[in-house]
Amino acid sequence: MVKQTEFRNDPRKVSVIAPIYDYFPTLAPAMMAQTHQNWELVCIHDGPNEKVKSWIEKLDDERIIYMETERRYNDYGHTLRAIGLNYITDPSFILHTNMDNYYVPIFLEEMVAQFKEDAVALFCDMVHSHKGYKLFSTWLERAAIDCGAVLWEAKAALQLGWKSREFHADWLHIDEGLQKFGKERFYKHAMPFFIHN
Repeated sequence: MVKQTEFRNDPRKVSVIAPIYDYFPTLAPAMMAQTHQNWELVCIHDGPNEKVKSWIEKLDDERIIYMETERRYNDYGHTLRAIGLNYITDPSFILHTNMDNYYVPIFLEEMVAQFKEDAVALFCDMVHSHKGYKLFSTWLERAAIDCGAVLWEAKAALQLGWKSREFHADWLHIDEGLQKFGKERFYKHAMPFFIHN
């Protein structure tokens, strides 16, 4: 079992919040393979599910926190993202994503290393499975970026919370950050570090 204190590099902690509903948790092994090892993954299932719970438990990694809601919300995981913010522990950075996404092993190490002192967020490009697994160059506009591409400075992310339950709530979340903190504090690392599924 990997202990949280056994990180090999940058000691800053990344808290990852990821909803899931009845599918294999692809994100969990992708996180376990990260070269930056100081992370926690809060995996929240939308309603009870013994199958998914069993898969997570078999991974046997104390950095992965599994929880499930008593009832199903069925709102694209947005209520679960808000819930997850209450369970993270003392992070430097926060990443909102989904449990069916995949990140290359250097994702966290590169993003944390490139995070500028005045930044509130750093985002990357992605490969989008809905677009035929083609490179998807991200930018700060609706339908041009996914929440899983954005690593937030933790204090900024906690100030924002997660408010909307609409389909495009991830864009509304990013847009709220742009309005509150200014576009000049959002930086891009133009590398396709994750596959959006």
